[in-house]
Amino acid sequence: MKSLRVLLLVLLMSGYAHADNKISAVKLYNEGVELYNNEDFRKSEKIFKLATKDDKNYFNAYNNLACALLQLSRNKSAISNLQKALKIKEDGDVYYNLVLAAFKKGSYTESKKYIKIIRDKYNNYDDIDFFSGVIAFRTFDFDEAIKTLKKYLTKNNESIDARFILALSYFKNNNLDKAITSLKICIGQIPESALMYYNLATIYAAKGENIKAIENFDKALKYDGNFAECYYNLGAAYLKTGEYKKSKESFTKYLELRPDAFDQNEVKKYIKTLESA
Repeated sequence: MKSLRVLLLVLLMSGYAHADNKISAVKLYNEGVELYNNEDFRKSEKIFKLATKDDKNYFNAYNNLACALLQLSRNKSAISNLQKALKIKEDGDVYYNLVLAAFKKGSYTESKKYIKIIRDKYNNYDDIDFFSGVIAFRTFDFDEAIKTLKKYLTKNNESIDARFILALSYFKNNNLDKAITSLKICIGQIPESALMYYNLATIYAAKGENIKAIENFDKALKYDGNFAECYYNLGAAYLKTGEYKKSKESFTKYLELRPDAFDQNEVKKYIKTLESA
């Protein structure tokens, strides 16, 4: 009887300890959330990790620990913790974070697997079409990228990122007019973007419309005067229009900005040839 009482007491004490651990885990979790919201991702990661040690079945702690790790670009560790969260509970947000983690890791096949699960089980994640479109673009399936991004834009018409990738997909598919239309919409939303003007100019150059290409390369340089690739392509456009002095100046500026450029010898030859033109 005496041993039974001791055993019973040990069991009760164990129960209290478990309860205390859960209370401690919740406090740690709330502290981690506050740190995360204040963008202190390193500290929040440590606090969420402590919460999972106090309560090994704390679903939210594993999920939020993974989010902190994603912010720190520790994608493999994020995936590991998201998989731990899934063992506790199936959840659409966890699968969504797995899509993002695998995407950031560059594992597009893995990302596609989680996208399929979300599409089969959940229907309230519109951003999945965006990720799917970007993955299609990066894996050179431009038809699929165009189809998926157009679908995404029907509900998210203001998304510059989606429209920009759509424009690049049209360009890669040799549909230059639609690429130009898409980029002009992007410029309407962010009119001081050197990147948008640069890409628009590049497409005009691909069409052989070098005057329009020059106009848009100039606009890009207005917003970023150190855009080396822009000077190179501007030099090439001037070369095609026979404006050799301006071509030489642009190529020279390119080398000033990129003295160790992989094509420096080729560009130096251009400059030498243009000096005698």
